[in-house]
Amino acid sequence: MLRLALALAMGGASTACALAAVGWTLYAGHPEAVWVAQCFGAWGFLAGLACGALHLRAHGRPAPAPAALPPDALANLVRATLARAAAERQARPGSAADRRPATPPAPGTPAAQPAAAPAEAVVSAEVATS
Repeated sequence: MLRLALALAMGGASTACALAAVGWTLYAGHPEAVWVAQCFGAWGFLAGLACGALHLRAHGRPAPAPAALPPDALANLVRATLARAAAERQARPGSAADRRPATPPAPGTPAAQPAAAPAEAVVSAEVATS
């Protein structure tokens, strides 16, 4: 019950702040701007409570959401994720600069032939003779 009252009060406070800001902005140059903002805030609080009550009347009390995973399953999932991340970090030797892709050729220059092409020709020739 306390949680429901807190939710209604927070909804009212949120609307009160919004309408107080609107009142302050509309009457910014007026000498009674603070009083106007307080009035707008009071009406906003009442409107927020009314909206919360209407939601409660139309939809009923919200049911608490069940936990997505039991705590043990969630702990196992976290451990597996951390172990996989640690294995990935160990599998990549060298620095980040070593893993950086080579710079592309400048426009207008012919693209270099891949180095694996002659080796493939030798392998295919060996397979053909066997």
